[in-house]
Amino acid sequence: MPIRRKVKIAWRMTGAGPLRLLALGEHEQAVRPHDLVEHGGSNWERPGDEWGGYFVFPSGGCW
Repeated sequence: MPIRRKVKIAWRMTGAGPLRLLALGEHEQAVRPHDLVEHGGSNWERPGDEWGGYFVFPSGGCW
């Protein structure tokens, strides 16, 4: 995984209410996504609404 660079991730989420995401790393590090937006159209055929955003991870390891 790239460190200190934008990593784009897309999610499909079902349910209601605001989407809140948080990546948790070692030593209680927490990173929130940047530019989280709902995508209007997609060819990814799965239930739910598609969202995309960028994470910038400050270090390697498990997130």
